[in-house]
Amino acid sequence: MTGSAHFNNVQVQTQVMLQDLVYRARLPVKAHTRLPCPPPSSDSSNLLGIRRVVVDEHNEFRGWHRSPYVSGDDEQLHRSAQQHAVHLANSDRFEKSASSRYGENLAAVQGANEADAVKNAVRMWYKGESKYDYKNPNYQREAGAFTQLVWKSSTHVGIGVAYNSKKNWWVVIANYNPPGNVHGQFRENVLPPYKVGIPFG
Repeated sequence: MTGSAHFNNVQVQTQVMLQDLVYRARLPVKAHTRLPCPPPSSDSSNLLGIRRVVVDEHNEFRGWHRSPYVSGDDEQLHRSAQQHAVHLANSDRFEKSASSRYGENLAAVQGANEADAVKNAVRMWYKGESKYDYKNPNYQREAGAFTQLVWKSSTHVGIGVAYNSKKNWWVVIANYNPPGNVHGQFRENVLPPYKVGIPFG
């Protein structure tokens, strides 16, 4: 797939969507109001639980748009997402992977634990739905995370999550295979919802 054919710059629009969140995360916080966040657990049962949360959240929203459910059984996809999440957390950066061959969404989320972080990340990505113009089915910067999330032809999702102690946030990465946001394929891959509205704040 060529660069001109594949709009894989979901990160750019996600940064716009999360600008307010990132700004607030950088504001000084009084020590007594700041809750410490533990590092990600390596416990296998917890890891499987995090993946299940991500898959379930994706599939609820995908179902609204008549997209087939994605699977979370691709270990390479999870591994790629986790490596990039750890890299961003450790380097104190927030940018899309330059070498990934997958579709990608990313977010920086404050929260007490990994499960809340990944759930809130998926929900923020979906909020781009309100910015998408179905009458103009092309890549739209402010809706890029949403269109990747519900992209009908994507069949697998992988998740990476790592804690940035300096910024007090979780870096959340979702990788998709096959990648979405492909030029000329939006009409058949991003369908209008049969449910209207977002059931959360």
